[in-house]
Amino acid sequence: MESAEKKELASSLLYGFAKLFDSAAIAGLYNMTRGESFILNYLLQHPESVTPGSISDAMKASTARTAAALRTLEAKGCILRTMDSRDRRRVFVELTTVGVKKVEEMRKAVYDGVLEMLNALGEDAQEFVRIIKKLAEYDFSGCCENSEGKK
Repeated sequence: MESAEKKELASSLLYGFAKLFDSAAIAGLYNMTRGESFILNYLLQHPESVTPGSISDAMKASTARTAAALRTLEAKGCILRTMDSRDRRRVFVELTTVGVKKVEEMRKAVYDGVLEMLNALGEDAQEFVRIIKKLAEYDFSGCCENSEGKK
């Protein structure tokens, strides 16, 4: 495929992704940012003692950004922060029943959206899933540079 053709194809793909993810902004349906929905999912997957630092590491986000998201989630009643009884400097984060319910609602909405998308694809659904799996297994680690020329 020619370079100009690939560039046009890439532009079309990016446009398609933008429309797809904009129309399927599940987190927005529940008045949540992506960071907040990430945190709720992370907490559901890690029911053991989770600290704000471990959440920041998992999100690859600053501790300030994580703290802001945790404050918002706490105000919404989705999480509970408790101090460690042995070390008052240490804080643990856990889901409340409200938080668990929000995660379950968001996951159901995502699943329903995926089912709708696959139904819209019809016979092409299996081929689409095959291609997505292939991309998921590809190592993209050496392909991209940021604006500072770093990979």
